[in-house]
Amino acid sequence: MAIKKPVSQGSRYKQKIDPVMFFIAYEGAKDEAEYFNALAEIFSTRVPKRLHNLFQFIPVDKTTTNGANSWVYLDLVQSLKSHGISQINRAHHVTFIVIDCDHYFTGTHLTSSMQTLQLCKQKNINVICSNPSFEVWRLCHYLDLSTCSDDFLNKALINKKFFLKKEVSKKLGGESYLDQIKRTKIALQNEDKLKQRLNCIKTPPTKLQSNIGLIFKQIELKGMPITDYL
Repeated sequence: MAIKKPVSQGSRYKQKIDPVMFFIAYEGAKDEAEYFNALAEIFSTRVPKRLHNLFQFIPVDKTTTNGANSWVYLDLVQSLKSHGISQINRAHHVTFIVIDCDHYFTGTHLTSSMQTLQLCKQKNINVICSNPSFEVWRLCHYLDLSTCSDDFLNKALINKKFFLKKEVSKKLGGESYLDQIKRTKIALQNEDKLKQRLNCIKTPPTKLQSNIGLIFKQIELKGMPITDYL
């Protein structure tokens, strides 16, 4: 049953909001893990306590260092079960797997990866796939990639995460993940600009692409203006 959140006069919340749990499973055992756990910390510390019963943000712990898409999917399913969820109800559960367009979409891995994408579609799991890696999203916090030269974008795509990690390191200046997340509004704008320049709606994408912003958009569609608290 929908819960009506208490509101003060003039509040943007004047509608009934269903309690929602956001689950995010991810491929990377380091960067993605640190990033999404930092985002969870923001949910628990900056989002008003009166909203904690309405919105839960749950990064899924990895059970293996194996980054195969099938393992990311299995980690998500196991986490759902541990929370007593046997079937996803889109009104109350928004689920994501965050993966890269990497070698798991080539050669002998391709069939398994495409089967995983099909399972996600059947079970209402959102697939967030970046090409070539999560670092595109991190770089969007500091750089409007849509203004970069074709040579820069081609190097980023061809040299994959090694080139991007180097570029992210140049921009960081020692900032923590919490510091980076404060730049999310900029990152969302830059991600959209990159999509306008390199339009690609395929999953996995064939062009340089970040799709992490879709997570924030889904959260806001459920009534949580998460960027207001970053």
